[in-house]
Amino acid sequence: RVLPVRRSPKDGCLMAVIEAIETIYLEADAASVTTATLPTTYEHLQIRASLRGPRAGTQQVYFRPNSDSTAIYYYKYMTAYGTTIGADGRFASYPYFNLLDVPYVDSNAAAYGTLIIDILDYRNTNKNTTVNWTTGMNGITGTNPNRVVFGSGVWDSTVAVTTLNFLTISDGFSRGSSFTVYGLNSAN
Repeated sequence: RVLPVRRSPKDGCLMAVIEAIETIYLEADAASVTTATLPTTYEHLQIRASLRGPRAGTQQVYFRPNSDSTAIYYYKYMTAYGTTIGADGRFASYPYFNLLDVPYVDSNAAAYGTLIIDILDYRNTNKNTTVNWTTGMNGITGTNPNRVVFGSGVWDSTVAVTTLNFLTISDGFSRGSSFTVYGLNSAN
């Protein structure tokens, strides 16, 4: 769906256009998810996902542009669950971005975690790719029943992002999980 370009009533400036590029809905459990080749017609990307894992126990989600498993990811995140807050990250090379937990089989059967990722200038080959994300889950049983995470990182590569790869610590994603990729163009 394309949102039309509109002029701001305040100053007559053009506003951005956001378009859904691809939606992946899992009809069965999947070990990992990789998007189709991304178009080069947008400035930025946003991924919105609703996720659940089939594993008993902690289910962490990993993200890799272009399915790149070489150790060139650096990231930092802040998390809050229950009454506990914390922060962590990887400042040495790491083979993926760790976006943290999603609901798993020990959780409420209807619980799916949310994930939003912003990738700025994804096709720019003159700089490293930066990624910002937010995840959250509620209605989860276990030691961390409700959680929100804010993270940011850099993929230490100047290669344009052409695909997006999502995987978990083990066992993949449950049926009903979905991923939608949006493209953003500035209208200026």
